[in-house]
Amino acid sequence: MPFVAWLLLIPASHADASLDPPPSPGYSSITLEMPWFTQVSGYISRFVLLNTGSAGASFNISVLTETGNTAQVNSINSSGTIPPNQQYVINASDLVYSLSAGQRASAVITSNASAGTLTGIYNLVQPTTGAISNVSLLKGEDFLSSSSTLIAPWFSTASGYSSAFIFSNYGSTEATAAVGFVAPNGTAVTTKLSSLKIPAQGQLVTDTSTLASLTGGTDGAAVFSLNAPEGNVKGTYKIVNTVWGTANSTEMVNPQAASGSTTRLVAPWFSTAAGYTSSFILINRGSTAASYTVSVLTETHNTATTATLTGSIPAGEQVILPASTIVSGFTAASRAAAVFDVSGSPADIEGVYKIVSQGTGAISMTILSRADTSGNSTTTLTLPWFSGAAGYISRFVLVNTGASAAPFTVQIYPESGNWVTQTTTSGSIPAHGQLVLPVTDVISGFGAATRAAAVFSVSAPASDIYGLYNIVNPTSGAISNTMAGR
Repeated sequence: MPFVAWLLLIPASHADASLDPPPSPGYSSITLEMPWFTQVSGYISRFVLLNTGSAGASFNISVLTETGNTAQVNSINSSGTIPPNQQYVINASDLVYSLSAGQRASAVITSNASAGTLTGIYNLVQPTTGAISNVSLLKGEDFLSSSSTLIAPWFSTASGYSSAFIFSNYGSTEATAAVGFVAPNGTAVTTKLSSLKIPAQGQLVTDTSTLASLTGGTDGAAVFSLNAPEGNVKGTYKIVNTVWGTANSTEMVNPQAASGSTTRLVAPWFSTAAGYTSSFILINRGSTAASYTVSVLTETHNTATTATLTGSIPAGEQVILPASTIVSGFTAASRAAAVFDVSGSPADIEGVYKIVSQGTGAISMTILSRADTSGNSTTTLTLPWFSGAAGYISRFVLVNTGASAAPFTVQIYPESGNWVTQTTTSGSIPAHGQLVLPVTDVISGFGAATRAAAVFSVSAPASDIYGLYNIVNPTSGAISNTMAGR
């Protein structure tokens, strides 16, 4: 059953009664948001949380529904405690008994977990095709500022797909978003809605075709300028293949806060494998052109034949770079990492990696990782969910841009009642290189469900280390990449 796009508004009067007020100044707890989840028949839909703290973390989940849609929430499963050093899985069907209308809603998770110890993803699986979509739960940090910006580095109006921009507003007042666009040279954008109203403690889902139309192309980027703080309003862009029903959601991002005149964006994994269309998409919101250089990092014993490694992103435009124009071949597996060093302000430059199955049209989008500016001399990479299920290629991908090899240890966190047989506990990421680590090289068995979480502790500066989790269904060609949290 394929998804369809829709336009819906969710006022506060239709929010679940368990909704907590937004954090106030001095609020010390963690807020994680998922602007969209579904209970549509035929899909596995679940939230996965990871508590790496030494104490249990209590949580509460608030559910927002649209006008005319009432959620019957399971009060037992909408709150609880995540044991220390464990993964915690909540099925959407266990959270919400029923929805009176459309099978979709928004979720806000609040917890008393210590800073940096609670992360999570929303996991959606279509068993028929094996397609998987993972979206990191979006952490609210700033609840005081009077404005913020959300960016979708890529959207599409291509035929055969439906797509929507989805917002959740955890604030106590309505938020207004001024709508702007960035597009490639030769593509014209006709704006249909110049502003959006996101209800207080509510959700807004706007079909792409309702927001804008494109001529001369089908690719663009969207920028939403809000009169609300970053912590209150979150967003995702969702695109669905209407034939196969394969769906992909990608978080909208806030502009980088880092200062400076150069920007580094990293794709820890890309592929030029046959049967896929693979491209990098960069946007420049600045007033001057931004030149870039690409570095390609491979695994040990794999060499890339590189092609065009330099270029420029025009001011106020988007560029789409096929991976095949950067790398024309490999001596081993057709995969590598790409590092883009751009002569533009971090506040203006964003990017996404997109790979599409030519057979099924399944799309995977991954926001390019930003350079870590914390100055930390060691790195922790957190992946709240991975799977060892049969029928999938499942692997961790680590990248080291530094001049020295980076040793690491890996710790696996199963759910309560599950256990794992871990066969690899440490390793090393080569200097200026990529390491692809199959899950089967790390775990040889599970006691129950074939899933767990992984945390990599790397003895190298945080500015040098990047990672993601990659899972592929060879039958449908569906790919999901989950960037490791820091």
